[in-house]
Amino acid sequence: MKIEIRTDVVVADLANQLVIKILCASASISEWCLGLDKLRNEEASAVVVRPMSPISKGTLVLKYDGRSSGLALIRKGKSDNTIEMTSRQLDYVFSFLRKFEEHGIGSVDHVDVEATISGDSGKDAYITFRIPVAATPMTPEEADKWFRG
Repeated sequence: MKIEIRTDVVVADLANQLVIKILCASASISEWCLGLDKLRNEEASAVVVRPMSPISKGTLVLKYDGRSSGLALIRKGKSDNTIEMTSRQLDYVFSFLRKFEEHGIGSVDHVDVEATISGDSGKDAYITFRIPVAATPMTPEEADKWFRG
């Protein structure tokens, strides 16, 4: 079973770095949580992310690679890119999105997953999962004051 999600995706392929930014919109957050939960529990074979914009081409296919830790692996294809994630990475992204689903606001506006690119050892890669609403960051002094009451 594959789960499909339509959302905004931005891919920046720079000289020494590939960055894939995925917006997990409020309207699709339940689909994201369901898809990632099924993927990490091996009840789904993939989460297929299709871009919202008609000018964006290709899809992202998120898969569980069976490993518990390590870097995600990006496999570039002609019409899609496959991202193979570890259980730790899937748990991390699921937890981040689930908290946003429960509270309607995130403690941060994004999380990054570090990856490597198949066949390209000289380039770093990151997959960024972004939410639309997050709390304002605190300075260390504000955090200390908040914790001390």
